[in-house]
Amino acid sequence: MGEKQTFYYTIQMTADGKVAGLEFEEEDYAEIDRYCKEVKMPWFASCWDEHSVDVIDQFDVPCYKIASASLTDASLAMYVLLWGI
Repeated sequence: MGEKQTFYYTIQMTADGKVAGLEFEEEDYAEIDRYCKEVKMPWFASCWDEHSVDVIDQFDVPCYKIASASLTDASLAMYVLLWGI
């Protein structure tokens, strides 16, 4: 195994103390992908929209995670289904 790596991310809070958003950039996913390949660990990520599916697909993930909040998003489900995963 390689050297242990730590990933950091920023959480933005709204005025009422709720999480405003948590997203990685494509470069962050590339680093996650590189590390997971190095340690031979499969990975995947939540896809909240069609663009997210397109971004994650470039890393040849074994599946796409659909967030619970998106379970009723029929167009997202169809888009993922069209990818054949």
